[in-house]
Amino acid sequence: MNILNKIHNWTQSGPSANDKKIAPLLIAGAVAGLAGAGMKAYGAYQDSKWSPSVSPLGANDIRGQMAQSQAALGGMQGTVGQMGNTANQMMAGYDEMSGLGRDLMDPNSQVNQDQFNRMKTQGADQLALSTILNKRQAAASGLDSGIMAAQQRGQQQSLSTSLRDQFANQMATNRAQGIGVLGNAQSLLGNVGNLQAQMGGLQGDIYSGQMGIDSAAAQGMIAQNQWAMDEEQRKQNAKTDMFQSFGQGLQSFGTGLMGA
Repeated sequence: MNILNKIHNWTQSGPSANDKKIAPLLIAGAVAGLAGAGMKAYGAYQDSKWSPSVSPLGANDIRGQMAQSQAALGGMQGTVGQMGNTANQMMAGYDEMSGLGRDLMDPNSQVNQDQFNRMKTQGADQLALSTILNKRQAAASGLDSGIMAAQQRGQQQSLSTSLRDQFANQMATNRAQGIGVLGNAQSLLGNVGNLQAQMGGLQGDIYSGQMGIDSAAAQGMIAQNQWAMDEEQRKQNAKTDMFQSFGQGLQSFGTGLMGA
């Protein structure tokens, strides 16, 4: 209010001779100060609207840029799954081969008992055929039935001995085959172990890669949040500077007019 009264009195009464020389300089200085303050306030206003820096990449942006890496990890995971299926099939083969090897080496196993029963059946069939032929020969030659019975008992004993010998020889062959099958089963088991070790290494690489992607995304999110907080603070500081500059300009302008 004092400033307005000062301007009004100066306008009504008019300046003295000395005032006419000094007042224009004071007024010009006040206007220049106000203009400078206005430019500074305008700059602060622009700073409050526009950011001089660029926002860092966020988590979604980083994951988007690493999509190919993520897809590669997915492909690696698929390979691990295929390797797991192969390992399961190999283990099934190992179990089957191990069972067969043990059965071949066990005389009481179902495999060897079935083989022995087939040998007995074949021997019985052979003995029956031989008995029929002997009876026909005896009837044609008139041999005594007691002699025929003795011959038949001898053939049965010979058949039993031959059957035992054949089975023993067959068991020796089966044991050798069983040892070979068990050796192959152990080799297959070693291959399963190697495959599982490769799976473990590949799974470790997948885990490390996924952790790297997740870590990069988390760091991006932290950086973006920090940037947002810093940007908000910068805008608040710019607004404060704007209002302070505008107030200082008005104060300088008023001081200049009062001095005039």
